[in-house]
Amino acid sequence: MTFGPAGLYLPESSGGSPEQVALALFESYPLLFGTGDVGSQLRVVRTRRDPGPPNLTHVELQQIYAGIPMYGGRLVVHLTPAMTVSSVSGNYVRDARVVPVASISEDQARHTAVMAVAEMRMQGGSKGGPVSTKRRGPLASNDSKTVTVVTDTGAEVRRNGLCVLPAALGAGEGNPNYLAYQFSFVEADLFVDARAGDIVMAISNQHSTERLVFNANGQGPGVFLPGTRLFRNGIPDPVAPGTVLSPEQLDATRIMNDTLGFFSGLGRTSFDDRDSALLAFTNSIPGNAFWDSFRRVLWFGPGFAVDDVLAHEFTHGITKTTAGLIYLDESGALNEHYSDVFGALVFPEVPGTWRIGEATLSVAAGGTAPVSAPGGGILRIMTNAANYATYRQRGPACSGMFDVLTGPCDNGFVHTNSNIGNKAATLIADGDGGMNPGIGRARLARLFFDTLTTRMHPWSTYLDELHNTWETARNLQGVQITDLAAPSGRSTFLTTDRDRVSWAFTQVGVDARLQSGWFSVGGSLDPTILTFYADETMPAGFTVADVILIVRTT
Repeated sequence: MTFGPAGLYLPESSGGSPEQVALALFESYPLLFGTGDVGSQLRVVRTRRDPGPPNLTHVELQQIYAGIPMYGGRLVVHLTPAMTVSSVSGNYVRDARVVPVASISEDQARHTAVMAVAEMRMQGGSKGGPVSTKRRGPLASNDSKTVTVVTDTGAEVRRNGLCVLPAALGAGEGNPNYLAYQFSFVEADLFVDARAGDIVMAISNQHSTERLVFNANGQGPGVFLPGTRLFRNGIPDPVAPGTVLSPEQLDATRIMNDTLGFFSGLGRTSFDDRDSALLAFTNSIPGNAFWDSFRRVLWFGPGFAVDDVLAHEFTHGITKTTAGLIYLDESGALNEHYSDVFGALVFPEVPGTWRIGEATLSVAAGGTAPVSAPGGGILRIMTNAANYATYRQRGPACSGMFDVLTGPCDNGFVHTNSNIGNKAATLIADGDGGMNPGIGRARLARLFFDTLTTRMHPWSTYLDELHNTWETARNLQGVQITDLAAPSGRSTFLTTDRDRVSWAFTQVGVDARLQSGWFSVGGSLDPTILTFYADETMPAGFTVADVILIVRTT
């Protein structure tokens, strides 16, 4: 729920504490969330203030039902520096519909949870086999190993008391919600129905992303998840005798770890921020590498599963689950551009060099154009003036809708036009060596990550990137960050960083005074509509009709 730029003013805003202002919102407007008795329904959990601009204060409130916390029921009130309400986010269950009286004791519920975890451990972990979730009676076995496992499991369990568990998280549909006891173990939190005594939910506590490396055996995504698994979390699977793994297959887990670690430093877990397993299919169809957004896996032809290429493709997964940049024309160029930038940031080279795919091949053609090599891979030199088009010298759109699927136009020349943003990014980071110093790679990583994941939208243009990157730089002013490439280093965003953003994009023709992007939404399928910028001329032989001339002062 978002309020106007100045926020919603309440009487408590003039002198009350942030907590008082937050609670007053629900007292003043009880119909917003159904809070008729705020003192009994909401409890302040914590108050957090931004370390720098925009200097918001965030008050986190836990929902309470009949004195029992609602699991996952939390609201966060975001306050401006003037203590007005800027927005409200979170989850709130209006009608719990649960009888707040337990039929079994906490000790009985604990016994059921302990026995289930012990059984899982004796089977070799959560992947070992099915575990009974039904209410347990006394320990039936006197086997010494069983007794030891049960005793050790019971010694470490942590009781969290009663909670109301929303039915969307639990098993079964007969009751909208559950009154449940919550117990924490190393593997998971278990929820035991306080009335029936059965386990109704388990939520993992092991938040490490699973990393799986496969041999696609020359197949592509036309066959669903083909091939042989080679590694799981760095541990090799048994393979056929005589199998020889390529260097990239042996090194894939290390590259995945480094990529996940980098983005973890920016606050993201896996590509979707949900710790989803990361699957890499190597030795796929020759000559390409890509992110499969349908199956959410990585595909690599021979020679392509190298460090910056894997990070590049992984970033496509982040883009798909955040901004959702459509892979066509200008938004498609932005999609490729962000992947190029983070591929180079995750695996930095010698300062001043920005290349993608160099580990797979040698530089050809004097390093002036994207090249392929027999060993596989594509090289893009992000700083080379001959390897990018300015905003007024871009590659054309596809001439027709089906050319996107069958023609040679590369979805609107997304890999060529991506270097417009790439060149701007390198200038933001490195500057020009003169009057325009760069902000460094550490600040560029945070700047571009925040812009991509919180501000960009599916049909974004380079003008959107300019304006939103500038706004992000303004909001980050004064914020100190850790250099992800050198954790001992620190870097602080400066007031001038937003000026560096404007300057850099202007160097590639992306000017804040422009009013629109290259193409109409939908892929510019009408080639008769042309837009002209300064210094451009009408092509020979064209007839001008139905012209609208708009003159603006700047």
